[in-house]
Amino acid sequence: MWGPALLAGHSAWFDLARMVEFDAAIRAGDYFPTWSPDLYSGYGSPIFQFYAPLAYYITEVPVLAGLDYPTALKATQLLALFASGLAMYRLAATYFSGWAACLGGVFYMLAPYRLVDMFIRHALAEHCAFLWLPLIVWGTERFLSKSSRAGLATGVLAIAALILTHNIMAMIGLPVCLTAGWLLSAPKRGVVSLAAAGTVALLGVGLAAFFWWPAMSGRPFTHAEASLTGGYFDFHRHFVEAWQFLDLHWDFGTSGGKPGERMSVQIGLPHLFAGLGAVTMVLGRWQGDGEGGRRRRQWSLIGVIIMAVGVFMCSRLSQPLWEILPLVKYVQFPWRFLGLVVMGAAMCATALADRFATGGERAATIATVAGLFVIMAAYFPYYSQAWFLVADARTRSLVNLTAPGIDAFQAAGVLIPLGYSTTTADLRAMHERATSGDDFLPTAVTEKPAEPPTQLVQATGGQVLDSTRLRQNHYRSHLQMSVSGQAALAQFWFPGWQATVDDLPAKTAPTGPQAIVSCDVPAGNHVVEFSYHGLPQRRTGGLLSLLAAALMACALFGAPRWQRSPEGHIA
Repeated sequence: MWGPALLAGHSAWFDLARMVEFDAAIRAGDYFPTWSPDLYSGYGSPIFQFYAPLAYYITEVPVLAGLDYPTALKATQLLALFASGLAMYRLAATYFSGWAACLGGVFYMLAPYRLVDMFIRHALAEHCAFLWLPLIVWGTERFLSKSSRAGLATGVLAIAALILTHNIMAMIGLPVCLTAGWLLSAPKRGVVSLAAAGTVALLGVGLAAFFWWPAMSGRPFTHAEASLTGGYFDFHRHFVEAWQFLDLHWDFGTSGGKPGERMSVQIGLPHLFAGLGAVTMVLGRWQGDGEGGRRRRQWSLIGVIIMAVGVFMCSRLSQPLWEILPLVKYVQFPWRFLGLVVMGAAMCATALADRFATGGERAATIATVAGLFVIMAAYFPYYSQAWFLVADARTRSLVNLTAPGIDAFQAAGVLIPLGYSTTTADLRAMHERATSGDDFLPTAVTEKPAEPPTQLVQATGGQVLDSTRLRQNHYRSHLQMSVSGQAALAQFWFPGWQATVDDLPAKTAPTGPQAIVSCDVPAGNHVVEFSYHGLPQRRTGGLLSLLAAALMACALFGAPRWQRSPEGHIA
């Protein structure tokens, strides 16, 4: 992991490019980046208004601390991995022994799909999103069962964080985690507690409205629907066949690749056996007696149901649901529901480990250590492999290398560590768009630029005396206009661009096949300024977030502590 190179993966370069642009915005004082001016050859992109940014905020911390981009990305991946294990431990330890909770946390961390996200897909945002799922369950359950204000705060903040980390995982995981928290909350559940769970959801979704509202309402201004749901990303092409869940083959290929050259979509034998063991506790009497047996059976049942839902949504049997449910097509890959299988299997493993713990502390220790040994040994062929993305100084081309390959290249003096000195100027020169397609290209653009702009501001009907970039996405020019004409900034037009002429507001519009920002300027000498302020829908989203924050504050600090009726309902 710590070799002088970027960890390779399908989206490794995109994550690096986004971090370069994101870091530039933060250092320029744009703390909520809404326009990335260096993408698309320097004509800009609204990518961070649509692509959930929290994982990049997290990665920005080690970057600001002095780490280079590749090392910061690797540090974030490892910290997110261990943090997700601790989150599952927190959830499991509420019900079971520390030993059982420990094994459940490791099952949650070390699943084949988690390793695919890290080492094969380099899916930074989705990988980080696993941190929030157990916390949503824990917070919801604590609020419903104990009227816990800490539970309410945890559930609401975890829901908002999930939405801000990964849009797709939020669609997949949020309904399941809320339902799991409700099911765990009490033996007797009713409409009131279900409404309380909905309150947690509404507050969490409301807190994140400043992001998702403009992202949802702004999609028609981009090519997102066609780019994110068509061609390779059409979900019909990526259903998982039954045999693939059991296939132990491990490869660094892609989804739907040739046999033997496709990435793994397996459940993993330890996780599969954990699910089967939980089934025996649901159907038989092996779960044990008393309150402990009831808890183990409850966890096993919920874990098995979550696994079954995940497997079903991965398979072609679920195609009718994919075709009728709104927004599900944006999930793109049915195998993303393996994330639910990971969580369900971790719950099953926790219940199984706790069953063995009934034999005493010694039995619990032995069972946990044995479980850890089994899972580490079973998945060693997967997590012991890693590829790195570097440049070959001899050919000036990108290559994927193993750790020994890195050492060989270093010894030969031909290794160029990718990303250690990448700049925004490099992104412009490489025509980088930071996605695999034109996902967030403005629809008004009919001709993509082939080269970076040679002149920042142009004037039709006059000349530009000077141009200055005052700060990120704010430009000032002095124009001498012989007749009325237009001033045009070499940035794609998108809702949110504003202009002033001599401090008076001027309407902006796209001009030319590249749809760059322009405004009308009368004859004479004038000062023209262009600045970007984000989608106009941000105001509505921000107001919704403020309202949710106010309601949450009232619930936490302004209202009397909730009471529970003898039936277990919140009153």
